[in-house]
Amino acid sequence: TVRYGTVQGPSNKGAACGTHCRPAGCSNTAVETCEFEENELLMTVAAEADPKLFGPKAELRSFIEDNRELWQEAVDGQVTGEGSSHESLQRWRELHRDYLDIVERVLTGIIAEQGASFDDFMKDCKAALAGGSGFLFEDENYAYFVEAVMAMNDYEVFHELMMSAQRKAGGGATWGASHSGVRK
Repeated sequence: TVRYGTVQGPSNKGAACGTHCRPAGCSNTAVETCEFEENELLMTVAAEADPKLFGPKAELRSFIEDNRELWQEAVDGQVTGEGSSHESLQRWRELHRDYLDIVERVLTGIIAEQGASFDDFMKDCKAALAGGSGFLFEDENYAYFVEAVMAMNDYEVFHELMMSAQRKAGGGATWGASHSGVRK
């Protein structure tokens, strides 16, 4: 499958300046139609997003580290069977919106650099996730990326991600400590 999108990007009257719609150093801004091979946009975004989302000083990593303790009530509730307070549920929903804003901002910047739209990217993600196969599932290095994207649109995935981060921290490890980044 090939994805198409009309974008502002380089064009040489039918000859592209490089392999992507906006290669570095290209100053041509004519409108052109971009073509992405199946998973090409997704792979590029996943590789570039990794350090921006999960790097040692990444905003998302800091967000998770700063807020994971708020999920101790949920972690304890899994053991005791007690439910969470309404205040906690409301706070977790607010934090999910903050999480969504961070991930969307990072991904939108990367996607724009590729001359694509966020909608095209999400369509590719949904297709890859629905298929349950391909590079996202075969390469364990993309696991954190898949989880981050899924948690954007699915509160339950986000909630589990935060509980997992708190469980890991309770065991003395920091969230993502074993994650060494996406290998290119």
